[in-house]
Amino acid sequence: MRRSAVAALALALAACGPSIQPAMRSATDQLAAGKRSAPRDLSLEKKLAPMKWAVGQWTLTRTVNEKGEPSFTRTAVVNKDAVGWWIEMETQDYYKHSLTQVVYASMPTTVDDALDAVRKIVIRQEGKKDQVMDFTKDDPSMAIAKMFAKQYMTVGLAAVPDGAGREDAKVPAGTFRGCAKYDAKVDFAGLFSVQSTNWFHPAVPLSGAVKSVTTDGKFTVELVDYGTSGASSRM
Repeated sequence: MRRSAVAALALALAACGPSIQPAMRSATDQLAAGKRSAPRDLSLEKKLAPMKWAVGQWTLTRTVNEKGEPSFTRTAVVNKDAVGWWIEMETQDYYKHSLTQVVYASMPTTVDDALDAVRKIVIRQEGKKDQVMDFTKDDPSMAIAKMFAKQYMTVGLAAVPDGAGREDAKVPAGTFRGCAKYDAKVDFAGLFSVQSTNWFHPAVPLSGAVKSVTTDGKFTVELVDYGTSGASSRM
């Protein structure tokens, strides 16, 4: 089955902590109140082809969990070098702040393509040692690590199945007309799975993701803002 890995959903599912951290809550609330671009009103696109990656592209999404707690994820193309494309995800919620970089040899079109193309994942969380998964090394343990790497895969619109429905979606970033809409199931290493309804639009960089709602209603992800230039690494 073709699947779309929406990074914000995966990171939200991992965001639960034993208690809310006051400093993290303050930082999250400040981010929520930050200045945004004016909402867009984008027309229907005949073609659903994803936007080609370019350094500087970025998106900002807001995830709200079943407790009503928000988290924000900024995803950006921060570099292109001989190794590949450097995609950075910065997440802020009431429990923690984290940075993740995923390096792809090429822009993937499916989750399986992404697993083949991924070269390295670096995860940085305050107060903890960086976690590094280097898939270029001949290390048997990396085969296991790849099972868990799917939650960081950036695919989205490129993996929309043929015959997907079309529907308008209104989110904080604006109104996106004629989005591709379809249901997807993302499996996390066989431990658990997430089913969701997703909306994608080709005017949105990176994955094209506009909105995602889990079928159990526990998580909602919405596009808050985006741009096609100006992003740089914060790691």
